[in-house]
Amino acid sequence: MTKRQLIVVFALLALCLPRVSLAAGNNNSQKNTGDLNRLNQIARDQQADLEQRSLLLQDADLDRYLTELAQKLWANTHSELPPIQIRVVRHPAPDAYMYPNGVCYLHTGLLANLENEDQLAMAIAHEMIHYLRQHTLLAYQSSLQGSRSYLLNDTQHKNTFDHQGRSLADLLQSTELQADREGLALIAAAGYRSSESIGLLNILKSITDDQETKAASKSTKPILNHRLEQLRLAIANQRYPAPANSQKIVAGTDFYVAILPSILANARAASQMGDWEIARHDIERYIRFRPDEPGAYCLRGEIFYKSAANGQHDKALASFDRAIALNRQYAPAYRAMGLIYFKAGHMEKARNYLQAYIDIAPESAEKKYIHKYLSLCND
Repeated sequence: MTKRQLIVVFALLALCLPRVSLAAGNNNSQKNTGDLNRLNQIARDQQADLEQRSLLLQDADLDRYLTELAQKLWANTHSELPPIQIRVVRHPAPDAYMYPNGVCYLHTGLLANLENEDQLAMAIAHEMIHYLRQHTLLAYQSSLQGSRSYLLNDTQHKNTFDHQGRSLADLLQSTELQADREGLALIAAAGYRSSESIGLLNILKSITDDQETKAASKSTKPILNHRLEQLRLAIANQRYPAPANSQKIVAGTDFYVAILPSILANARAASQMGDWEIARHDIERYIRFRPDEPGAYCLRGEIFYKSAANGQHDKALASFDRAIALNRQYAPAYRAMGLIYFKAGHMEKARNYLQAYIDIAPESAEKKYIHKYLSLCND
């Protein structure tokens, strides 16, 4: 949503395949079918790669909720295309993108920052319009037009490439505005508050925590400002009032409960990427709703330990200790405390916790690794 990563990938691919535009012929329908088939194959390859790298969040309850919400919106499209599918990617960047074959990816970083179902509906509706209007195909074909410039001399090539770049940028901006405008109509028809589309874009503007977002914010801020301006105008003139009897799937704090798996996954993903502020913020939010899960406290301990300055690890130890208090058989917490005490030079405490880990999980794949530490504790 804030970055059209997929469209850029396809555009770059198109620039590397100039022969395609020359072989398309004059039959627009045949050309569109061929280009779309090509894009769909690329989409399937990239989707398979996401699955093979285990980047997708698997949670049956969350999947059902997102599917139900997508179906509620799709019912107002009256389209004969196959309905969209929703997938969740474990990544802290607040992004969403749609493949041309109807598979929509939402990042945990987006879900974790939303405040209500209305905003989530707008995020999905926006991507839904990209699919319905075949915006990726339009961007792909626009980039192909500039690929003929390889036949020109250097000066002509530069001028053509610069013009083509500007044309593609203009096209992408216009497709974003169309997705906002028509997405707004979709959520209104489904009974959602159109004003929350403003809230969604304001959230995207305010997120500057991770380096990737900071780098992108300079170039996307003018675009977001323009989108906000256009959305406000559209809302002021909106002719799609929400049905009075429309009901949200979840409302109030139940929305946070529905997306909790994405908040926990985002804390873990942010921790793996060293985005400590996001990781700490999201694990605390998760624990407020799930205060009795030892696994959450164990992740909290890992986050505090890895991000602690000047060797201050009290919060990490307290978190692991809380995990053990909740479940005396929760082996990962014993392992973590044993290694912390070992690195701090407290060999007796390290030995006790590491031995407890072995006793609880005798078949652990890390058994040999932990036994090496135990032998060092006994030296």
